[in-house]
Amino acid sequence: MKHRRIISLLSAALMGFSVTAFPPVFFEQAEIVAEAATTKTEGDWRYSYESGSSVATIVKYIGSDVKPEIPEKRGGKTVTTIGKEAFENTRIQSVKIPSTIKTIETNAFHGCYSLTEIVIPSSVTKIKAFAFNYCTKLKKAEIQGAAKIYNYAFNNCTALENIIMNPNCSRAASSSSELPAKGSFNNCTSLTKINNITVVSTGTNGKPAITQDKDVKKLIELFMMRSDNIKFMKDYSNKLINYIIKTELVAGTSDAIHARQLHDWMISNCGYMTTGTKFDEPKDEKNIEYQTSDNLFMSYGLTNWVGEGVCHAFARAYQRLLTAAHIDSYILYQDTKGSEHSWNLAKIGGKWYYIDVTWDETSGGNLTYTYFMKTRKQMEQMDSIYKNCGIELNEALLRKDNNAARQEYLDAGEVAWKAAKNTAAYTDSNSDGVLDGDWNLDGVKNSADTAMKKRIANFFPSGLTDKNMKTWVYKLHKAHKTPEQFLTDAGY
Repeated sequence: MKHRRIISLLSAALMGFSVTAFPPVFFEQAEIVAEAATTKTEGDWRYSYESGSSVATIVKYIGSDVKPEIPEKRGGKTVTTIGKEAFENTRIQSVKIPSTIKTIETNAFHGCYSLTEIVIPSSVTKIKAFAFNYCTKLKKAEIQGAAKIYNYAFNNCTALENIIMNPNCSRAASSSSELPAKGSFNNCTSLTKINNITVVSTGTNGKPAITQDKDVKKLIELFMMRSDNIKFMKDYSNKLINYIIKTELVAGTSDAIHARQLHDWMISNCGYMTTGTKFDEPKDEKNIEYQTSDNLFMSYGLTNWVGEGVCHAFARAYQRLLTAAHIDSYILYQDTKGSEHSWNLAKIGGKWYYIDVTWDETSGGNLTYTYFMKTRKQMEQMDSIYKNCGIELNEALLRKDNNAARQEYLDAGEVAWKAAKNTAAYTDSNSDGVLDGDWNLDGVKNSADTAMKKRIANFFPSGLTDKNMKTWVYKLHKAHKTPEQFLTDAGY
């Protein structure tokens, strides 16, 4: 196994956790101007202006009032900008922003740990990167105008419960090398409402539902789908996972059948990112919306019940489903340039098997099991991409600053990966994802299956063979009954 990292290169690049682990200060290259700006102090405000200009920028708030009002003018000039770090680390609880303000600069309110609410008037057209980063008591924010919102603008606003946004807000990037609005609401771990509307609710038959408000859905697609670790997205994915476990697993059957049913749900309800556009933007597999399990499950709820992502999202989502079904698993990855890929290692029947839901999904659109419950040797023979792989941290550990727990997880994963080398092949000659001859679906082929097969034969008058196994599992799934209960209720 290749040298392992505490956080894999893949994970760090995809999830952007380096910017959320510690309070960052974002720097932009200053524009070159003909003359240096003049800086003056008037009352509680330090401001600057260019020679001959009629506008001024608030450079620093130096007062003690915890509820200040930003002045409209200073030195006879109109205040149009809240400058970089102008309120950084101050103890303000609220601030009144006048209608003369057009731009809130980078880090303007960074680390304002006592700020509880903010109203951004319609005059503001730009909210720059990290503007409200680590405003950890900010519960409510209102953006009244069609502002451009930059990367990580509300990053780590962990108390934010409700964001009121003009539906015409748009995305912007701090540089041409960055994705616009990436991480704008990263780690908003209390956010459940947009425009006073609760985003996630419980719908028909216990299935989670997302609001159908068009403006709210538009804002989710534009901004929240580029961010990670948002409460309503986590709530939706957790509820959806519970619903899938409740409705898709066949009771009284083995972990192998449970893994198969979850594999089938993924293939039937999720699609690999294709060309074209999604959420009105060019598709780019580096976009975070294609990388995380929350985003894959959320896209399922937003886009006509088709979750979309790349292999990393598939592997992460499948791991969460397996965990909910009490099946141990890991994510394996290959990060060789040009061959980046992720898949799963799952413990089924006491043995470790490779499962690659992504490549089964991209095998033609139908349910296939080419990459389901294969041994390490089988997979390495099928494609060299499965050789020299690494263990990836699960999403929960990626978000925790606990190196000891991370290392323990990686060590256990390496033990599992090594054990997979000696796993015996899962006999599935029909490629239907079911162990040959396992008619009672308990994961073991024995004499009990012979007796069960005789009873099942009543449903197949033309003759029962292993080719009928897929239909047998389907019948049980639709009836939500154990094999024994199904046959008993049918009088067999």
